[in-house]
Amino acid sequence: MESRYKRLGKNSIIVFLGNAGSKIIGILMLPFYTHYLSTSGYGTYDIINTYSVVLLPFVTCCIADSIFIFPKDKSILDKTKYYTSGLYFCFTSLSLVLLISYLIKLLSPSSFIGTYIWWIVGLTFSTFTLNYVQQFTRSIDKMIVYSLTGIVYVLAIAIFSILLLPTYNLSGYLIALILSSLIASIFAVVSSVSYKYFKLFSFDKSHLLELLKYGIPLIPNTVMWWLVDGINRPIMMNEIGTEAIGIYAIANKMPGFLSMIFVVFSNAWGISMLEEFEKPDFNQFFNKTMKVLVFVVAIGSAFMITGSKLIVSVLASEEFYDAWHYVPVLILGVMFQYISTLVGGVFMAERKSKYFFYSSIWGAVTSVVLTLLLIKSYGLMGVCIAVTLSFLIMAIVRVKFAWKHINLLDTKYYLFTTTILTIQSVIYILNIGIVVDISVLLVSCVILMLLNRSSIKSIMQRVENKL
Repeated sequence: MESRYKRLGKNSIIVFLGNAGSKIIGILMLPFYTHYLSTSGYGTYDIINTYSVVLLPFVTCCIADSIFIFPKDKSILDKTKYYTSGLYFCFTSLSLVLLISYLIKLLSPSSFIGTYIWWIVGLTFSTFTLNYVQQFTRSIDKMIVYSLTGIVYVLAIAIFSILLLPTYNLSGYLIALILSSLIASIFAVVSSVSYKYFKLFSFDKSHLLELLKYGIPLIPNTVMWWLVDGINRPIMMNEIGTEAIGIYAIANKMPGFLSMIFVVFSNAWGISMLEEFEKPDFNQFFNKTMKVLVFVVAIGSAFMITGSKLIVSVLASEEFYDAWHYVPVLILGVMFQYISTLVGGVFMAERKSKYFFYSSIWGAVTSVVLTLLLIKSYGLMGVCIAVTLSFLIMAIVRVKFAWKHINLLDTKYYLFTTTILTIQSVIYILNIGIVVDISVLLVSCVILMLLNRSSIKSIMQRVENKL
């Protein structure tokens, strides 16, 4: 019983060291990025990145997700066939994309996509490469390499940005992103020695079909995710302009700092789901662990909400300061997204990716409808509300689909926790004063700790026993 928590903790610490290091570098560089990129320039980058995210699953059939699942605990021969077959398929597919991109550039050179098509393809290619090799390092249990790759990636972005951004602005930043992904990919392959799993003549149709059978149902799911958190970009560009997209992108980065907690647990969580799913006490393990994870993220969210003004003012130029208004609402969205991701671990363990798709449809429809309804009356705040509510709907639907495996879920606890954070967000956005904000923060933290007193007591006892 104890070993499962020990392994989860060990994996979490390893991921935290790598993720925290990369996030700290990214945080320190944010003032530099916003100094050389205007709100419009940052908004343009955000749109380019969004189109790249949409293109990626269609080109690769989400094989980067499959390559984490199937090689795990298999023989060296099987791992080689999975790894090689996946690479063959994706690079063949990407070659076709280059031809199609040339035709788009030829037929529609002045459109937004035509203007930036090579940047979109470059980001897609480099992002896939990094995702694929990183997920494989996780599958072969090279967690330290997985974490260090994140640091190498962000450090490379910082170095290339310093060299290129002052002269080339947006183009320099895009080049920095592409080169950094490729360098981090090389680091991951060499450090994990995963290159030994690539053999020219190890392509195997049956192994590729396994990868595709799991990955293809994730394509519409990924598209749905884009509809949840990406379709608002074209709508925003038409309704409120690229400057607003730039403000939104920076506001979205602030909740992204929570990923220093979020990614730590979610990556280790995925491994634990695969290892524990078939065990008779899985339901109890899932609910007990998830409750603690959500508590940690909730405390981080409470502090992030109260500190959003300070964070934006320190880490972004004055042009982006208005972003603080939207941070609390987006933090709530991240909280719902986190719950949704943790519950989704059940679908991954079941190897039933269709449930990712079904739940994402609900989120996508909610996002599109609410964005169209709210953006005209509430502008950027309406977009943020739509995104947050769509993640809430997605979380609820995933809980319903996974209920037979997690029916011990304490729904009142999660409802009460998110309600506390919602009240805190509303009070903060009203901008009453710093004394009120800090008082509300302290009250929120005390209530959250009281809700989790049994878990805190259990953790403290374990720490005391270790000491």
